[in-house]
Amino acid sequence: MTAVNQLPIQVYGTKKLEIKFSKDQLFSWTFVVADVPYPIVGGDLLKCFHLLPDLTYKCPLDASGAVVGRGFISRINRRKLAICSLSLRNDQSKFFQILHNFPEVSGLASPKRISGSNVFHYIETEGKPILYKALRLPPHKLKAAKEEFSRLHKAGLIRPSSSPWAFPIHMVLKKDNSWRICGDYRRLNSVTKFDAYPIPRLLDFTVMLAGKSIFSTLDLKKAFNQIPLNPDDIPKTAVITPFGLWEYNVMTFGLRNAAQTFQRYVDSALRDLDFIFVYLDDILVSSSSVHEHEAHLETVFERLQQFSLQLNVDKCVFGRDTVEFLGYLISRDGYKPLEKKVEAIVNYSRPENIEELRRFLGVINFYRSSIPHAAEMQAQLNKFFTDSRRNDKRPVIWDADAVEAFEKCKKSLIDVTLLAFPRCDAPIRVVLAASDRAMGGALEQQVDQTWLPLSFFSRNFDSAQLRYSTFDRELTAMVESVKHFHNYLEGRKFTACTDHKPLIYARSLSQEKAPSRRLRQFMYLAQFEITYEYLPGKSNDVADALSRAEAPESGPTEATRKEQALSVHSIEFPARFDVRRLQSAQNSDSDLPGILDDPAHPLKLSKIPFGPEKIEIYCERRSNVTRPYVPAQLRDEIFSLLHSLSHDSTRAMKRRIKQHFVWPNIDKDIASRCRNCLDCQRTKVSRHTKPVPLRFDTPDARFDHVHIDIVGPLPSCGGYRYLLTMMDRYTGWPEAVPLLDTKAVTVTRAFYRCRVARFGAPLILTSDQGGQFEGGVFLELLQVCGVRRCCTTAYHPSGNGLMKRWHRSLKAAFMCYSNAEN
Repeated sequence: MTAVNQLPIQVYGTKKLEIKFSKDQLFSWTFVVADVPYPIVGGDLLKCFHLLPDLTYKCPLDASGAVVGRGFISRINRRKLAICSLSLRNDQSKFFQILHNFPEVSGLASPKRISGSNVFHYIETEGKPILYKALRLPPHKLKAAKEEFSRLHKAGLIRPSSSPWAFPIHMVLKKDNSWRICGDYRRLNSVTKFDAYPIPRLLDFTVMLAGKSIFSTLDLKKAFNQIPLNPDDIPKTAVITPFGLWEYNVMTFGLRNAAQTFQRYVDSALRDLDFIFVYLDDILVSSSSVHEHEAHLETVFERLQQFSLQLNVDKCVFGRDTVEFLGYLISRDGYKPLEKKVEAIVNYSRPENIEELRRFLGVINFYRSSIPHAAEMQAQLNKFFTDSRRNDKRPVIWDADAVEAFEKCKKSLIDVTLLAFPRCDAPIRVVLAASDRAMGGALEQQVDQTWLPLSFFSRNFDSAQLRYSTFDRELTAMVESVKHFHNYLEGRKFTACTDHKPLIYARSLSQEKAPSRRLRQFMYLAQFEITYEYLPGKSNDVADALSRAEAPESGPTEATRKEQALSVHSIEFPARFDVRRLQSAQNSDSDLPGILDDPAHPLKLSKIPFGPEKIEIYCERRSNVTRPYVPAQLRDEIFSLLHSLSHDSTRAMKRRIKQHFVWPNIDKDIASRCRNCLDCQRTKVSRHTKPVPLRFDTPDARFDHVHIDIVGPLPSCGGYRYLLTMMDRYTGWPEAVPLLDTKAVTVTRAFYRCRVARFGAPLILTSDQGGQFEGGVFLELLQVCGVRRCCTTAYHPSGNGLMKRWHRSLKAAFMCYSNAEN
């Protein structure tokens, strides 16, 4: 009695029961009725009736050593004995009374075997039978296997086999130190045809719980063993052991398609009941009231009895306002991860290799829909999986960023949000977000003027998406979020909220010149009834670099409130800035006395006490803003501290620094420091500056530097339609040679005959990059004559401006001559 009362369980009261160990022996005892999974007999009962537990035969003995009963005691834990024929649950509950009306479901009566021509598990295989040799087992495993196979044989679940198939035995230790035994059917599963019957998605139970306040969870007893095997497929389940070959008469663990077969059968029994959710052998029943819940449970029990399904009553929970189901704690307000699961993850030790890290992320991502920005937090850890392989045992090199990400992932489950159940009549919206490396979204619904979260989505950008513009990353985040939540959004009006304002106007703009990828994304969004809304994000300017000075711990008095308003709450400093150092630098500054003594100086400084220690520093106060004076020796440090945050432009730096500090000629000083920043010069592009035009050096003699170009096509005259124009830079002497065509050979001959032959070869020749001047014959001539050629930049005719200006005059003269002729 004392041991039971000390357990952290719910106690309902006491009840006098009679224990029948044999036909003639009855023991009457008052038990505590409590919510425990197994009935417990304490040492006080054994002492009262002078009984001793016999651990070998699992039965009690009287004082003389005679056996009182055999086979009734199934478990002994220190001084407590668990008796299978006794139930200490609160059977006075209405829900238990309903269950007692169905003895085959509760296990009080032997259940009927599932029967029917189509209720079988089929194993359709390809190829020849597979045969293994028997594995040798250690003594303790061999003993446990013999006992378990003996129990299964007596229960009619297995039988001796002469099958050509044989698979090795597989044993798994359970939490209560007993063994779960089945066959190692991996080779059998590889040749078994796949059954595509769907298994429900875990979180689909949320769609039926809106407005429900009372819940029950049911667990089916030995679920797979309740489905018979197809007689023709029984030999395929043969398990070879050191003590014989055995085969299963019923569906067992480890078989491919076993989950699909059981889910199909349970769905056929309970599919039309809209107040339940079935996931294999776990059933959730939800109702809006106690009376409705009683009717629902009675309906479920009738169906289970009709389909010969039995409950494991010890694992069932009836009529609670909060229940545990599929790893979540469910209440009328919503659902969240179980505290014991969260505690296990929080206490998870740091993985040593990549395989352990993959296992940790798998545990975390079971609750991924409850964690906002999960992809962003896990980005540093996912980098370790680059070029990884299966069962990768390479060690994880933990740096500061990875350790921080690991701890942040664990902490995210502690602060996880309670997610609401979706309502069909509530307004919904998708809140979008995209960073430089990840995208995310949150699905929310409005209830009583409050937006409640339903689920979260996050994913890293792939290598191509990382190169998208900000607009395209935000658009991609919207499309992927809508795809993820499409089962909630299809056929409903919803709002898409984004902090990227250009995105809400994108669909109204012309998409003629938009990339095809962007068009496809907009075409997908056009399938939904979306209202776009701009939702500005929180301001986060330089909050990590500037911090407000702390106020005194005790509240200010009326006499000091004005002084503190001038000193404490309006002065801001960089986080690493020492106020005493500023005071010392001001006292030794050579410019400060002149500023204080000059009444016409634009800076009006005065001493103001700062902080709890009343450190007096010189500040300027204007428009309720107090700005400290920065002496010359600290200006470099102030500028570097603020400029190094993001290397902003001159205008932005003036605005930022002048908001908090002041000194003489501050605008000119900041502009000069920004221009002299080496990092800015190496990385930034000056978009609004024009380079100084380069000038040709004046040649020392005539005919040393010649400019050459081609004009045309012009109106034909004697078959000539082109002109080769040449001009000496020293004398300005122009010449124009008519050409029939502009082939490289024609131009080369004209240049040689009319220029080189008459005046000699020039030292420098300037031309554009026309094909005539790039031809091999022209370049060979220049090489033979020893001429150095200068080319103008493509699409930059001003590089040969001397010729271009003469061409304009020449063409104007031709046009005037043509008009005179007409």
